[in-house]
Amino acid sequence: MTLNNNMETTMKKRYNILPCVLFALLLSIPVKQAMAQDADTLMVPWLDGNNLAVNSLYNAIVGDTLADGTRANANRVYKLEQGGFYYLTERLENNGFALRIVGEAGDPSDELKNPPMIQIEHREDGSRADKILAAGGEVELKNLIINGKTTLGDLPYEIVTFTATSSVYTIDNVIFEYAGWGILGFYGAGSEIYIRNSRFRNLHSTNQPWGGRGFSVWADMEKVHIENNTFFHIGGFAIQIEGGVANELWINHNTFVNVGRHPVLHSWHKNSFFTNNLIVNGWWHGEGSEGFNSIRLGQEDNQYSGMFVIDELPTRYGLEIERVVVVSNNSNYTDPEFDTFYQSTSGDEFPLRKQPFVNVRTQNYADDYDNIVIRNTFDELDPELDTYADNFDEMIAFINAIRNEAEVIPGYYWDPGRDDDNLSIQWPLPENLSYGNSTHQTAAIGGFPLGDLNWFPDEKAEWEEARDDQEAEIRGLTGAAPELVGAGFYEIEDGTTSGDSEVKMMEDRYAVRVAGAGDPYWMFYVEETGTYNITVKHRTWYASAAPARQTDILINDTNVGMVTVGIEITADLPWAYGVLEGVTLNEGTNKLTLGKNWGYMEYENVVISKGEEDVVTLYGSRATLNGADLVCNGTLCANGDAYVDMGTGSVGVPMNVENAGSYIVLVRGLVLEGESAMVDVSVNGNSAGTITFNGSSTEFVNVSIEGVTLVAGGNEITFSNASGKLGLDSMNLFEVVTTSVELYDLPAGFALSQNYPNPFNPTTNISFVLPEASDVKLTVFNMLGQRVAVLTQGMYSSGMHTVNFNAANLASGTYVYRIEAGSFVQVRKMLLLK
Repeated sequence: MTLNNNMETTMKKRYNILPCVLFALLLSIPVKQAMAQDADTLMVPWLDGNNLAVNSLYNAIVGDTLADGTRANANRVYKLEQGGFYYLTERLENNGFALRIVGEAGDPSDELKNPPMIQIEHREDGSRADKILAAGGEVELKNLIINGKTTLGDLPYEIVTFTATSSVYTIDNVIFEYAGWGILGFYGAGSEIYIRNSRFRNLHSTNQPWGGRGFSVWADMEKVHIENNTFFHIGGFAIQIEGGVANELWINHNTFVNVGRHPVLHSWHKNSFFTNNLIVNGWWHGEGSEGFNSIRLGQEDNQYSGMFVIDELPTRYGLEIERVVVVSNNSNYTDPEFDTFYQSTSGDEFPLRKQPFVNVRTQNYADDYDNIVIRNTFDELDPELDTYADNFDEMIAFINAIRNEAEVIPGYYWDPGRDDDNLSIQWPLPENLSYGNSTHQTAAIGGFPLGDLNWFPDEKAEWEEARDDQEAEIRGLTGAAPELVGAGFYEIEDGTTSGDSEVKMMEDRYAVRVAGAGDPYWMFYVEETGTYNITVKHRTWYASAAPARQTDILINDTNVGMVTVGIEITADLPWAYGVLEGVTLNEGTNKLTLGKNWGYMEYENVVISKGEEDVVTLYGSRATLNGADLVCNGTLCANGDAYVDMGTGSVGVPMNVENAGSYIVLVRGLVLEGESAMVDVSVNGNSAGTITFNGSSTEFVNVSIEGVTLVAGGNEITFSNASGKLGLDSMNLFEVVTTSVELYDLPAGFALSQNYPNPFNPTTNISFVLPEASDVKLTVFNMLGQRVAVLTQGMYSSGMHTVNFNAANLASGTYVYRIEAGSFVQVRKMLLLK
């Protein structure tokens, strides 16, 4: 397409190009040879002479990839021109390399100097790419407009996705607008997300209830830092973190205006900071009948959801006492138009209800735990915004249509003066979210304005100088969480049952799997010296017509014979029983080892018998793996393959601890019938309270008992049925150690951090700090001192490094990890709970 002067001027003023003309622009349109500003920066034009350079950005990125798949310049920065329009018919990808796209900053005083905009163009046949960017590596986006609407008006789902694990994503001064549901999706676990100085606007759905997201996080992340952003006119949730937790969640100095539901949809907070934020018309939908029932109405702490929510932390991420949550210096205001709307439904059976900043349940957490702080919230104080979306009638018509399941759901985009076609752009943006209320203007920590400081440029410049001091003050509002030290793992079925409580075996069992090297063994006791028979329940873990698979049996490290599978392994005959007769065992403790002889093998148990009597059964889940793996042959396995069916009785479990003091007991249980069951707990004869297990017969759940006082040496914990039908499996003991060490101070020298999450199942991250380049070896051992994994071995640069440990093939229990870096050696414990 060639532009004459008049057409170009008209396009620049209206930013509007007809879709039918753009259909003619194909991948083959030449891209003007870009001129490098420096060795790493490539300026990518949006015009080639008088032609629109469709796919110029795509072609530049693909053109930087060599024939062997490597990058021509690993440090490449793609620079986009101010005022430009970058249309794509193909999606951008960076599989394994860092992608940096930086635009020239826009000038709000000039309508022709918008930040460069990226948008999907339809191909000649009407088809289109599904995304603007599918990120498989590190990404930096800066000074851009990402338009989620295609040139024909389609609204693809999550038009930008991030899937690389343990990566870094940086978004700075980017405008995201229009989306059918959500516009950004983060999927790569263990990554760091930094979003700053950006604006999310006009994101809602007219074909799905509660649609519209600023961004969504669908996996466990190392860090999510959100600072000085504006979330404006969002249909559902501004920030959604549902697929996991962030090791650190930092949401500071953001403005949320007209967010239909939670500003932050997340409740499993581990280390979270929600500070200095401004909320105007948060959850303006009101909470309707879909959220109410007679049970909920009868629970004081469950009456409202609230803007910011804290719920019980799943034990795979840690225990409640380990959480650090700071909610401070935030403002929550609702326009009277919505108060009138809620009041108009007061006669309904389930009236709409206005949401508080936090509900009772969340406030209770702050009251119960020293490391959870909620304070200084300015509720219902009008900030007196300058110019913002006040199309309240359209918004209320929208939510009423949703609730009434109308066939046509009206939209409520707010862009006064913008052309209706899909290629127009609004620059400068019409909203101005600075405000006049003097209280808000100094209400943030340090005396700064609340909310996104980009609306107050002079104050932001001062804040930049004081940012570190503000962060230190925020982090200092709560002390470091206490250190928990693993103090023991106990099988509850090894305790003493009374009444009608009884030990039962699980239908699904763990099995030891030997694929590569591995020699699992058991220590066991017999009362008299004599001749015994040994029966091994074994198989290949796949269908096999080769019946000659063999396993050596060693007693006290001496080979005493072998057993053979002897049958074809099929679905009808999945297990074989190999029998070795006439084995001499000595009175006392013996060791039995299964040595791989030939083939890939699994072992569910080994039975030691004398005549017709079974003397002892060695279960796979209680083996010392010694390089082998542990797998559950089914969907529901108990530690040790057994559990205590509580009935109406009780079970007492002896414990031994080295130090007197405060402990936490983490109990693993299974609700056998219904949805909940309760047990009374006593320690050394003193009541420790009643605990409730909520779940079903299809999953084990973990419940913690905090503040348990133990004496040095022997103790006993007793569980007695209080209500419901419950099975108890195992328990872990943690000593609570008070520490004054700050959580976030990086040491100047060598350091090995506590793994996170801890307890974990089955993966965890182990971080270490090196003050200088060092040769590092990171090794994991079981509590018998046997090495079970070498996580890394090699040279590392100075700084912080993180290594992931996957223990899917190990049994539950305490493990030790050890770092060797030059002369530096440090050891820590971690707990695997399955």
